[in-house]
Amino acid sequence: MRLLFSILLLFSTCGIADAQNLIVKPDIDKEQNYFSAEVYNTFPCPIILTVKSTELDTSFQTFIPQKQKRILFKWHDPPKVLSQNYRELFDYNFILGNPHVVHDDLYEYELPYPKGESYKLAQGNKSEHTHNEIMSKYAFDFAMPEGSLISAARGGVVGHVVEKYSKGGNNPDLKDKGNQIMICHDDGTVATYAHLQKDGAIVEMGDIVYAGQVIGFSGSTGYATFPHLHFVVTAGERSVPIYFKNQYSILYEGLIYEHRE
Repeated sequence: MRLLFSILLLFSTCGIADAQNLIVKPDIDKEQNYFSAEVYNTFPCPIILTVKSTELDTSFQTFIPQKQKRILFKWHDPPKVLSQNYRELFDYNFILGNPHVVHDDLYEYELPYPKGESYKLAQGNKSEHTHNEIMSKYAFDFAMPEGSLISAARGGVVGHVVEKYSKGGNNPDLKDKGNQIMICHDDGTVATYAHLQKDGAIVEMGDIVYAGQVIGFSGSTGYATFPHLHFVVTAGERSVPIYFKNQYSILYEGLIYEHRE
């Protein structure tokens, strides 16, 4: 007898985002004695999906383009626990973007706040504080009062929005509890605008935005010791170096940068 049904998985990713946009369809065939699962990516962007099970001592990763399906796994003669309790055995984590993209490092981005505004760069690239990991190495932290307008540094489609959190502080446990907007670019890279205030997004997933468009309000949610905007562009699991239009050089910590015409 084959049991075939669909579930909508709710899960938290490792400090990246939380979502309700992966549909996993398990297929249990007792007669043929196999268990398989297919996932459908309903995000408007491609994703890198990692699936882990500590109890089964297994982990695997797959790339799923937007609006497409992938077979996650197919187990012949599966462990009995797999057929009985599969929902609690697996953790699903994702990263938006295409891991195979080659970023144009000469592309000129807008500063991530409206023209005419000026803010201090509180933390720049390769900082020993928090910009020292593969996904944050080329990030920027702009100090700005809570509620300041932020704008898209590059046009694209809104791939994900989180705006439900209200707390922030110097606590690593808050890493995955910060509000953010993620915008997917046409080359497969993704820009993340993080630490927004609660209900601080004025765009929704699937919206098309242009460079310079106001998208939300800054805040201090998540792992943040002061109000600021954390901005980074990633290609898959790695951050990439970027340059800002009309700045002519890299940005240095402690200096104030005006978004000029």
